[in-house]
Amino acid sequence: MTPDDLIAGWAADHEPGCVLAVEAHLLVEKLRRSDPDTLAKWLDDRAEELVARHMQSLLVSERGLDRHRRRGRTFAKFVGQDGEQTWDEFALEYCVNDANEWKPVRLMTKADCQFVAADRERRAKANGLEAAFMRALARRLKAGQTVGDVFTVQQVSALMDRP
Repeated sequence: MTPDDLIAGWAADHEPGCVLAVEAHLLVEKLRRSDPDTLAKWLDDRAEELVARHMQSLLVSERGLDRHRRRGRTFAKFVGQDGEQTWDEFALEYCVNDANEWKPVRLMTKADCQFVAADRERRAKANGLEAAFMRALARRLKAGQTVGDVFTVQQVSALMDRP
């Protein structure tokens, strides 16, 4: 059985909410035990693709961090000035649509502002639900216990899927 076959089989009947890194680890360990030569060949055949994906992931992460850092520096500079402030000094940017387009505040339209507001409201709701979930877990734990001490993966997954 090739790695592609194993991945296709996993995709057909994987558990919802599974952790991909754990699933990948299990699949690789299975191949290391059963057919290490096939795994090595499969990885070698895809080396450029894997390296390119990793490089892309690093660039996306780096751009996000850079944007975040730049926003903080820009805001600090804006707040700390004594003289008249200009739009150029306050170049705060937001993602303004589902296509992940970013715009500085000064160029945002009404629709852009409404999109950002709706996105922040959606995030606030999701954060509120996650906070309630964490409080519910905490109520079931005694001091010094971890979630893994009290719950199984299936139990936590079932709790997360409840409306």
